[in-house]
Order: sequence, then C-alpha cells, then structure tokens
Amino acid sequence: MTRDSDLVKLRPIVNFNSDNLKKAESFQNKTLRPILKFQNQFLLYNFKNFIKTKEPLFNAYNALEQKKIIRKSVKEDQRLKNHLLSSVIAYFTIEELEFYTENSKEISKRIASMIIQRVEDQISTLY
Repeated sequence: MTRDSDLVKLRPIVNFNSDNLKKAESFQNKTLRPILKFQNQFLLYNFKNFIKTKEPLFNAYNALEQKKIIRKSVKEDQRLKNHLLSSVIAYFTIEELEFYTENSKEISKRIASMIIQRVEDQISTLY
C-alpha cells in the first residue's frame, strides 16, 4: 500500500455528473467533494472555534448576517483560510498535488467557495 492509495480509500463516494466537464470541474467533483465530505467535522470544528474567538456574538445575529460573517471570515482572514485550505490539500495524492500546483489559484478559490457553502449549509452546528 502507498500513501496515495490509502488516501483515496479514506474518501467517501460522492456521485456526480461527469459529462463534458473541464479539468478543474472534474477535479472538483472527483477530488475536492470527497475530501471535503471526509473532512466535514474537522472543518466545522475549526470554524466553530474561530467564531468563538473572533465573533463571540455570532449566535445573536440572524442567519443572513451569520452567512456574511462566514463568507468574510474565509475570504479575508488569511490565517483561517490557509488553515482550512491546507486541511484539504493535505489529502491530495501526488498526482492531485501536481494538478493543484499548476492550477492553485483556481482550485484554491473553488476550495474556499465549497468550504463556505458547506459551513453555511450546516450553520446550526456552529451554536
């Protein structure tokens, strides 16, 4: 067994439509979605801890304001963003890491957007 094969075995199966996809979209579906699903609890836990320290009144805001805080935090707080990105990138195989290196700007944006969506969809777990 190799690291790459072990990493792939850890990932949950995520069904998606793969017709006529660009390479980045295919990477998103085949690699990012399963990793984000696998890392879900880790991502939520880290975001919850971030909220406790940076936005202690988070629970007092309405859902719209909470979503704004989530988006702003992931996009503007470099420490949080880098931490969350690295928790996904660490689960790439070498081949995936090579693709990421060649397309890091686009893939990083996709990861950040997907994390934001995932946290927003599970906002009730942050209380």
